[in-house]
Amino acid sequence: MRRHRTRDLDLRWTNGREARSEAGQALVEFALVLPVLLVLLLGIADFGRILLAQYAVAHAARDAAREASVSDSTSNVGVWIAKDTASLGQAVHWTVNPAAELESGQSVTVTVSTQVPLFDPILAAFLGGQYSPSATVSFRVE
Repeated sequence: MRRHRTRDLDLRWTNGREARSEAGQALVEFALVLPVLLVLLLGIADFGRILLAQYAVAHAARDAAREASVSDSTSNVGVWIAKDTASLGQAVHWTVNPAAELESGQSVTVTVSTQVPLFDPILAAFLGGQYSPSATVSFRVE
């Protein structure tokens, strides 16, 4: 019995020309799409890091200001800020106003800020290479 092979089922009958041209086409398409895909993925990662930093800074400022208003002292503000921003892995700058002992009815203001370096070249071009989240929170001393 003789086997009958068609051209559509077996690319060997075409001497591999169609198979090579399709593989080459796929490689060119991949090379064109890959940079766009990488920039998109880096942008998503940077956006997530920016949101994390903004949330951590706001949470640290709120916790530190609340602690200062309840305890009538600004001595533990740095501890609360360090605890809340430990996940960032970045240097955090903070100020407390007033820095001295607090009296009831007085307002205490805590400002926390940090720098987030960006990986995405397009996002970095718009934001200058880094993003600076900051938060300022005021509480009345109890």
